[in-house]
This record gives sequence, C-alpha cells and structure tokens, in this order.
Amino acid sequence: KEARCQISDFMTRVRIARARELLSDGLSCEETARAVGYSGERYFKKVFHEITGESVAMWQSRRKGVRP
Repeated sequence: KEARCQISDFMTRVRIARARELLSDGLSCEETARAVGYSGERYFKKVFHEITGESVAMWQSRRKGVRP
C-alpha cells in the first residue's frame, strides 16, 4: 500500500510539473487540467494548490510579476 501511495504522489507531482509548463506556454487552466489528465478544472486547482502551496492564479501572476 505504501508503494502505491508513493507512486500516486510521484505521478501527481509529475502532472503538476507538466501543468506548470503548459500554463507558462499560455494554455488556459481548463485546457491544462484536461491535458494533464484531470476531468475537472476545480479538482485540478485544488491539487495544484496542495502541491505548489499557491493557487493557479497566484502562481501565474507571480510568474508575470503582477499581483492578482
């Protein structure tokens, strides 16, 4: 069971890393969520926040040097 959790955590982190790349390339949050395998934008945003410690909007604005 522990190995499964570790694999799941690893895959989630890989998906969020790819999501950051796609968001940086200008994809919308909805498009990014689908591209990395999430069926819903709301759940994607929740997972993104859990992994990165910030919302998608905050992450995007920080990358652009603007506050939301």
